[in-house]
Amino acid sequence: MNVNYTPQDDFVVYDYTADGDVLTATVDDKTDTFDFTDMPDGVATELDTTLSRCPIQRAERVDGVLTVHLIAWYWGAANYENRLEGEATL
Repeated sequence: MNVNYTPQDDFVVYDYTADGDVLTATVDDKTDTFDFTDMPDGVATELDTTLSRCPIQRAERVDGVLTVHLIAWYWGAANYENRLEGEATL
C-alpha cells in the first residue's frame, strides 16, 4: 500500500499498519480497520470510522495501485522537523 502523509499540528497520538490493502489506524488509543481490497479504480473521500477523527483524507486506486492519503499529526514546533510528510510505503 502506498501512502501519502500530510502533516497536521495537533496533540494526537496515532499509528498506522498495513497488510496488503487493509489499513489499521490507531488514533488516541482507539483502533479501526479500513479494507480497500475490493475498491475499484477511483477515489473514495468519505469513509466510515469509529475513530474520533478520520485519519484518511482520501484513498485512490489508479491502474490497480492503491494510494491512501493519511494525516500525520505532530506536536508543535519542537516536533515539526520529525514530522512525517510525503510518499511512503506501508
